[in-house]
Amino acid sequence: MAQKKQRSKKVLLILLCVVLLAAACAAGYYFFIWEDPALNVRGGLTLEAGEALPQAADFLYEQKKLEASFETQFPEDASTVPGTYHAQLRYGKELYPIALQVVDTTPPSGTVQDVTVNQTKMPQISDFIVETEDVTEVKVAYKQEPDVSSGGERAVVLVLTDTSGNRTELTAKLTVIGDEIAPEITGVKDIELYQGDTISYRNGVSVTDNMDEAPVLTIDNSAVDLSAPGVYTVTYSAVDYCGNQSTASATVTVYEKKEGYVDLETIYALADKTLARIVNDDMTDRQKVRAIYNWAHNGFSYVDHSDKSDWHQAAYKMLTTYRGDCFNYFAVTKLLFERLGIPNIDVVKVKPYPGAAGHYWSLVSVDGGETYYHFDATPRVNQNISFCLITDAKLDAYSNAHYNSHNRDKSLYPATPEE
Repeated sequence: MAQKKQRSKKVLLILLCVVLLAAACAAGYYFFIWEDPALNVRGGLTLEAGEALPQAADFLYEQKKLEASFETQFPEDASTVPGTYHAQLRYGKELYPIALQVVDTTPPSGTVQDVTVNQTKMPQISDFIVETEDVTEVKVAYKQEPDVSSGGERAVVLVLTDTSGNRTELTAKLTVIGDEIAPEITGVKDIELYQGDTISYRNGVSVTDNMDEAPVLTIDNSAVDLSAPGVYTVTYSAVDYCGNQSTASATVTVYEKKEGYVDLETIYALADKTLARIVNDDMTDRQKVRAIYNWAHNGFSYVDHSDKSDWHQAAYKMLTTYRGDCFNYFAVTKLLFERLGIPNIDVVKVKPYPGAAGHYWSLVSVDGGETYYHFDATPRVNQNISFCLITDAKLDAYSNAHYNSHNRDKSLYPATPEE
């Protein structure tokens, strides 16, 4: 009997263990297999801008037997634009709302380069920037605007700011080249006209500067009275953006309109018509001067008197009457030189005594004003000599042998080359 009871207890104990084991298995199956899916879904994630968009599985706390997939997707560019985005996740048989918070906490980066500018020429920010890099748009600004009022080297700090407000400071070197050279005024020349005529003071005048592309030119003609004959001064002033200034002056000669006056336009038109017969564009300046000499020296008759008060009128008279004295020869050749733009200088004989004969001729340059030679087209009786582009030595030798015919104040004129 005792053994029978002992056996029954063992059976009961075994049955109890089986029941407990079954209950434990059932509980484990419930908790580990049929868990509540909602407990395994993350409602949201935070992403640094620029990183890859998350996968559906990234929204689960643990990867279990149930599959996760997106029912609706986040925008493709969501990772590059900070903000909050919403989508739906299918996990098991259910749909769950999920959110993605895209943040930008990374400062922009970039590369800068050194810049050199002329004084007072403010550099552009883009001159310093080689490249910038960030997920969002980057704006660049000076931390403090550069000082370009004087020459020298200085550091320039550039601030890079992205759309999220992240900032990066980069430093470059700015070299400012100082400007101490004044503008150059060219084309200023003496002006001659008649009472009542008008002047274009800027005609042919230009200003250039080593740094300033647009130096300012001002003209002071306040002393000129175009209604009254006389010789006046007009002053040209140019200033660059650094304040360097230069000046140039010219004389304005206003002639009286006498009886028989011929306007300058008529005189110039006749001179240009004459030149068209004498020279052509293929000639050098030296060849043109020689052609003018031959034309004047051989084409007119000499008379021993003229009105020497106005060289334009004297030149016109020579062109229309084909007669004149040394002043007319001088005037007509000067007129042609002027129309061709050939540099020339008036030369006047210094009389040894008040009643002595006067004389007029020119110094002419065939190399743009670098050197000058004497030019005198007035014919001389029984003298087989050419006065076309001759040196001081040759002219003086003739003058000394012919009663100081070309005596002059040499301090007033440039010396010619020796040959």
